[in-house]
Amino acid sequence: MIDIPEQYVKRYFEMMPIHKEMLTQDVGTTLGFLKLNLAHMHEDLTKRMNAAEMIEKIRKAADEG
Repeated sequence: MIDIPEQYVKRYFEMMPIHKEMLTQDVGTTLGFLKLNLAHMHEDLTKRMNAAEMIEKIRKAADEG
């Protein structure tokens, strides 16, 4: 989850909703912050979700689609 492929780093950085006055070219710091946020979101999601129920809903949606 926290591994962002190097070929996408610049694209992620350019898509970040950063106000122009606060934008710097410090891609490394921004990328580190993004990785940390992704790790926290993943941790929160896995704590809150019912994995078995989620899998069933995804399978059902795939069958209907």
